[in-house]
Amino acid sequence: MDLQRTVTNPAYAAAVEIKRILSSDTYQLKPHSHLHLDQAWYLIPPQHKTKKQGPPFYHLGKFTASWKTVDGQTYLNAGVHIEKGSASSTPTGNTWFWHTFMRRVKDGTFENDLLNLSNTLEDKVVVQIDGHHGEKPNRISDTLLYHWQNGQCNRVMGEEKSSLQVFKAVPHENEGITKIIEAVSNDPWAWIDVYVEVEMPVSQSKKIEEQINDLWYKGLHQLHKYISE
Repeated sequence: MDLQRTVTNPAYAAAVEIKRILSSDTYQLKPHSHLHLDQAWYLIPPQHKTKKQGPPFYHLGKFTASWKTVDGQTYLNAGVHIEKGSASSTPTGNTWFWHTFMRRVKDGTFENDLLNLSNTLEDKVVVQIDGHHGEKPNRISDTLLYHWQNGQCNRVMGEEKSSLQVFKAVPHENEGITKIIEAVSNDPWAWIDVYVEVEMPVSQSKKIEEQINDLWYKGLHQLHKYISE
Protein backbone atom coordinates (compact mmCIF):
# COMPACT_ATOMS: atom_id res chain seq x y z
CA MET A 1 0.00 0.00 0.00
CA ASP A 2 1.22 3.48 -0.92
CA LEU A 3 1.00 5.25 2.45
CA GLN A 4 1.76 8.61 0.89
CA ARG A 5 -1.44 8.44 -1.17
CA THR A 6 -3.64 7.24 1.68
CA VAL A 7 -2.52 9.48 4.54
CA THR A 8 -3.38 12.61 2.53
CA ASN A 9 -6.68 11.18 1.28
CA PRO A 10 -9.75 12.53 3.15
CA ALA A 11 -11.84 9.55 1.98
CA TYR A 12 -9.38 7.10 3.52
CA ALA A 13 -9.25 9.15 6.74
CA ALA A 14 -13.06 9.15 6.89
CA ALA A 15 -13.28 5.36 6.46
CA VAL A 16 -10.63 4.82 9.14
CA GLU A 17 -12.52 7.08 11.54
CA ILE A 18 -15.85 5.29 10.99
CA LYS A 19 -14.07 1.97 11.61
CA ARG A 20 -12.71 3.41 14.87
CA ILE A 21 -16.17 4.65 15.90
CA LEU A 22 -17.69 1.22 15.26
CA SER A 23 -14.94 -0.31 17.44
CA SER A 24 -14.84 -3.46 15.38
CA ASP A 25 -11.90 -5.26 13.80
CA THR A 26 -14.34 -7.21 11.64
CA TYR A 27 -14.89 -4.21 9.34
CA GLN A 28 -12.36 -4.17 6.49
CA LEU A 29 -10.87 -1.09 4.79
CA LYS A 30 -10.72 -1.51 1.02
CA PRO A 31 -9.99 0.96 -1.79
CA HIS A 32 -12.50 1.16 -4.64
CA SER A 33 -9.47 0.52 -6.85
CA HIS A 34 -6.01 -0.64 -5.86
CA LEU A 35 -4.72 1.52 -8.72
CA HIS A 36 -6.21 4.66 -7.18
CA LEU A 37 -5.49 4.64 -3.45
CA ASP A 38 -5.82 8.43 -3.35
CA GLN A 39 -9.50 8.27 -4.34
CA ALA A 40 -12.55 6.46 -2.91
CA TRP A 41 -12.53 3.90 -0.07
CA TYR A 42 -14.92 1.26 1.29
CA LEU A 43 -15.58 0.02 4.79
CA ILE A 44 -16.70 -3.59 4.35
CA PRO A 45 -18.97 -5.10 7.05
CA PRO A 46 -18.43 -8.56 8.57
CA GLN A 47 -20.04 -11.51 6.76
CA HIS A 48 -21.59 -13.60 9.52
CA LYS A 49 -24.08 -15.42 7.27
CA THR A 50 -21.74 -16.62 4.54
CA LYS A 51 -18.60 -16.80 6.73
CA LYS A 52 -16.76 -15.44 3.69
CA GLN A 53 -14.39 -12.56 4.42
CA GLY A 54 -12.77 -12.07 1.02
CA PRO A 55 -13.72 -10.41 -2.26
CA PRO A 56 -15.86 -9.88 -4.20
CA PHE A 57 -18.11 -7.73 -2.01
CA TYR A 58 -20.92 -7.02 -4.48
CA HIS A 59 -23.56 -8.60 -2.28
CA LEU A 60 -22.92 -6.35 0.73
CA GLY A 61 -24.18 -2.93 1.71
CA LYS A 62 -20.93 -0.99 2.20
CA PHE A 63 -19.83 2.30 3.72
CA THR A 64 -18.20 4.45 1.05
CA ALA A 65 -16.26 7.70 1.10
CA SER A 66 -15.00 9.78 -1.82
CA TRP A 67 -13.81 13.31 -2.36
CA LYS A 68 -13.50 16.04 -4.96
CA THR A 69 -12.24 19.59 -5.21
CA VAL A 70 -14.37 22.29 -6.87
CA ASP A 71 -13.09 25.86 -7.24
CA GLY A 72 -10.51 25.27 -4.52
CA GLN A 73 -12.99 23.78 -2.01
CA THR A 74 -12.65 20.10 -1.09
CA TYR A 75 -15.85 18.11 -0.52
CA LEU A 76 -16.16 14.73 1.16
CA ASN A 77 -19.01 12.42 0.20
CA ALA A 78 -19.75 9.78 2.83
CA GLY A 79 -22.54 7.22 2.83
CA VAL A 80 -23.48 3.76 1.61
CA HIS A 81 -23.22 1.76 -1.62
CA ILE A 82 -25.66 -1.02 -2.58
CA GLU A 83 -25.38 -3.15 -5.74
CA LYS A 84 -27.69 -5.19 -7.97
CA GLY A 85 -26.12 -7.83 -10.19
CA SER A 86 -26.69 -8.55 -13.87
CA ALA A 87 -28.11 -11.74 -15.35
CA SER A 88 -25.44 -11.52 -18.04
CA SER A 89 -22.45 -11.56 -15.67
CA THR A 90 -22.95 -11.97 -11.92
CA PRO A 91 -26.64 -12.42 -11.06
CA THR A 92 -28.12 -11.02 -7.87
CA GLY A 93 -27.90 -13.97 -5.50
CA ASN A 94 -30.23 -14.83 -2.64
CA THR A 95 -27.71 -13.56 -0.08
CA TRP A 96 -27.35 -10.09 -1.61
CA PHE A 97 -28.28 -7.08 0.53
CA TRP A 98 -30.06 -5.68 -2.55
CA HIS A 99 -33.15 -7.72 -1.61
CA THR A 100 -33.34 -6.11 1.84
CA PHE A 101 -32.75 -2.69 0.28
CA MET A 102 -35.60 -3.15 -2.21
CA ARG A 103 -37.98 -4.26 0.54
CA ARG A 104 -37.18 -1.02 2.36
CA VAL A 105 -37.67 0.94 -0.86
CA LYS A 106 -41.06 -0.63 -1.58
CA ASP A 107 -42.49 -0.38 1.96
CA GLY A 108 -41.47 3.28 2.31
CA THR A 109 -38.72 2.72 4.89
CA PHE A 110 -35.98 4.03 2.58
CA GLU A 111 -37.80 7.26 1.75
CA ASN A 112 -38.59 7.78 5.43
CA ASP A 113 -34.90 7.25 6.25
CA LEU A 114 -33.97 9.90 3.68
CA LEU A 115 -36.46 12.30 5.25
CA ASN A 116 -35.13 11.73 8.76
CA LEU A 117 -31.50 12.07 7.65
CA SER A 118 -32.13 15.22 5.63
CA ASN A 119 -34.10 16.81 8.47
CA THR A 120 -31.49 15.88 11.07
CA LEU A 121 -28.61 17.26 9.05
CA GLU A 122 -30.65 20.19 7.71
CA ASP A 123 -29.05 19.45 4.36
CA LYS A 124 -29.60 17.49 1.16
CA VAL A 125 -28.93 13.78 0.77
CA VAL A 126 -27.28 12.80 -2.52
CA VAL A 127 -28.70 9.72 -4.25
CA GLN A 128 -26.73 8.51 -7.28
CA ILE A 129 -27.89 5.59 -9.42
CA ASP A 130 -25.39 4.14 -11.90
CA GLY A 131 -26.33 1.45 -14.38
CA HIS A 132 -24.47 -0.42 -17.07
CA HIS A 133 -24.96 -3.13 -19.68
CA GLY A 134 -22.13 -5.36 -20.82
CA GLU A 135 -18.45 -5.34 -19.96
CA LYS A 136 -15.51 -3.20 -21.05
CA PRO A 137 -14.63 -2.20 -23.72
CA ASN A 138 -18.21 -2.47 -25.01
CA ARG A 139 -19.95 -1.36 -21.81
CA ILE A 140 -22.70 1.26 -22.00
CA SER A 141 -23.44 3.26 -18.85
CA ASP A 142 -25.93 5.78 -17.44
CA THR A 143 -25.95 7.88 -14.28
CA LEU A 144 -28.94 9.46 -12.52
CA LEU A 145 -28.15 12.01 -9.79
CA TYR A 146 -30.69 13.35 -7.30
CA HIS A 147 -30.69 15.70 -4.34
CA TRP A 148 -33.26 14.70 -1.73
CA GLN A 149 -34.31 17.40 0.75
CA ASN A 150 -37.43 18.57 2.55
CA GLY A 151 -39.38 15.57 1.27
CA GLN A 152 -38.60 16.42 -2.35
CA CYS A 153 -36.50 14.61 -4.95
CA ASN A 154 -34.74 16.92 -7.41
CA ARG A 155 -32.75 15.61 -10.35
CA VAL A 156 -29.37 17.20 -10.93
CA MET A 157 -29.14 17.82 -14.63
CA GLY A 158 -27.15 15.30 -16.60
CA GLU A 159 -28.00 13.52 -19.81
CA GLU A 160 -31.41 14.16 -21.31
CA LYS A 161 -33.65 11.19 -20.55
CA SER A 162 -34.03 10.61 -24.28
CA SER A 163 -30.25 10.03 -24.46
CA LEU A 164 -30.14 7.39 -21.72
CA GLN A 165 -29.15 3.95 -23.00
CA VAL A 166 -29.54 1.75 -19.90
CA PHE A 167 -32.40 3.42 -18.04
CA LYS A 168 -35.12 3.43 -20.69
CA ALA A 169 -38.12 4.46 -18.60
CA VAL A 170 -37.26 6.82 -15.73
CA PRO A 171 -40.21 8.31 -13.82
CA HIS A 172 -40.22 12.06 -13.25
CA GLU A 173 -38.65 13.09 -9.96
CA ASN A 174 -42.04 14.39 -8.79
CA GLU A 175 -43.11 10.74 -8.52
CA GLY A 176 -40.46 10.21 -5.83
CA ILE A 177 -37.26 8.26 -5.40
CA THR A 178 -39.17 5.04 -4.63
CA LYS A 179 -40.79 4.94 -8.08
CA ILE A 180 -37.48 5.80 -9.74
CA ILE A 181 -35.51 3.00 -8.04
CA GLU A 182 -38.31 0.48 -8.63
CA ALA A 183 -38.45 1.35 -12.33
CA VAL A 184 -34.72 1.20 -13.07
CA SER A 185 -34.21 -2.01 -11.07
CA ASN A 186 -36.65 -4.01 -13.19
CA ASP A 187 -34.07 -4.67 -15.92
CA PRO A 188 -32.43 -8.05 -15.11
CA TRP A 189 -29.55 -7.31 -17.51
CA ALA A 190 -28.53 -4.02 -15.91
CA TRP A 191 -25.90 -3.87 -13.19
CA ILE A 192 -26.97 -1.14 -10.79
CA ASP A 193 -25.03 0.78 -8.13
CA VAL A 194 -26.95 2.96 -5.69
CA TYR A 195 -25.01 5.50 -3.62
CA VAL A 196 -26.70 7.34 -0.74
CA GLU A 197 -24.35 10.01 0.55
CA VAL A 198 -23.98 13.21 2.50
CA GLU A 199 -21.75 15.85 0.94
CA MET A 200 -19.61 17.78 3.43
CA PRO A 201 -17.33 20.73 2.67
CA VAL A 202 -13.97 19.97 4.26
CA SER A 203 -12.60 22.61 6.61
CA GLN A 204 -8.86 23.25 6.51
CA SER A 205 -8.86 24.40 10.14
CA LYS A 206 -10.06 21.09 11.61
CA LYS A 207 -8.83 17.51 11.26
CA ILE A 208 -10.87 15.40 8.87
CA GLU A 209 -11.29 12.79 11.61
CA GLU A 210 -13.00 15.36 13.83
CA GLN A 211 -15.24 16.49 11.00
CA ILE A 212 -16.39 12.98 10.08
CA ASN A 213 -16.88 12.19 13.77
CA ASP A 214 -19.16 15.23 14.09
CA LEU A 215 -21.04 14.25 10.92
CA TRP A 216 -21.46 10.63 12.06
CA TYR A 217 -23.02 11.54 15.40
CA LYS A 218 -25.06 14.38 13.93
CA GLY A 219 -26.87 12.04 11.57
CA LEU A 220 -24.71 9.95 9.24
CA HIS A 221 -25.00 7.04 11.70
CA GLN A 222 -28.61 6.64 10.53
CA LEU A 223 -27.27 4.97 7.39
CA HIS A 224 -25.50 2.27 9.43
CA LYS A 225 -28.51 -0.01 8.88
CA TYR A 226 -27.54 -0.15 5.19
CA ILE A 227 -24.00 -1.38 5.92
CA SER A 228 -24.86 -5.04 6.15
CA GLU A 229 -25.18 -8.47 4.61
